[in-house]
Amino acid sequence: ELSPVTVIAVRYGVGALALGWLAWLRGDFAQLVRADIPKLALLGAVGITLQQLLQVTGQATAAASVASFLAATAPAFTVVLATLFLRERLSGLQILGVLLAGAGGVVVATDGAVASILRGQFGAPGNLLILLSAAVWAAFTLMNKRRVRNRPPVLITSAMFFFGWLFTLPFFIIQQGWRELPGLSASGWGALSYIALLSTAVAYLVNTHALQQIAASRVAVIQNVEPLVTVIAAALILQEAVTGAMLIGGAGIIAGVYLAERGAPEVGEIASEPR
Repeated sequence: ELSPVTVIAVRYGVGALALGWLAWLRGDFAQLVRADIPKLALLGAVGITLQQLLQVTGQATAAASVASFLAATAPAFTVVLATLFLRERLSGLQILGVLLAGAGGVVVATDGAVASILRGQFGAPGNLLILLSAAVWAAFTLMNKRRVRNRPPVLITSAMFFFGWLFTLPFFIIQQGWRELPGLSASGWGALSYIALLSTAVAYLVNTHALQQIAASRVAVIQNVEPLVTVIAAALILQEAVTGAMLIGGAGIIAGVYLAERGAPEVGEIASEPR
């Protein structure tokens, strides 16, 4: 019922207000310094504007179950990038996991027609966008980890939402997204409210807090249950068919992510931030 840009603008605008109000009540803004602003703006641009434009636009044509499995490859991207940029050691088990998750992603995206990739086909048009959004999310996870140290998670998340909303606003204005809202159904408003509050404000806050506690490559393990929930919900709510290729490829993704996470370093094993 709404375009991707309108969903993103409303979602993160509400999220910024909710968490910004909470940060204000907690007095977190007193810890914000001028040097934090460019870093938070970059987090908002990458983790909200870019990642969400790719993901939400991709979801317009990709099946919900397929999109969720492809998004679940983000931990595999995270493991590789954490090794390159955060000096987190990459074990043989993690290498196997990354390869297995990647292969599973290809099977899911092509619905088993793996050879179609050689012809430049990647399933539904949105599939590739979802996969790209997973890679962007992985980069954002590492960027977030390097910038949330010694700052309250509520402050970081609310500021990130604000800048993400701010960078989305020009697109929203150009396409006059506010004209779409009066036509939104009651169930549409309910879905948008659920996304803005629970799936945005609460979920991102928990994610930011987790990044302060454990290795970046372990944080992504929470996504392991997402595809399973999505497949069930998509079948019940959207009446989407569950194919054999989806289950086989999805199992490969989940197993690969499990192996990649199993070999992740503990907090004490993380090397210091590069200077």
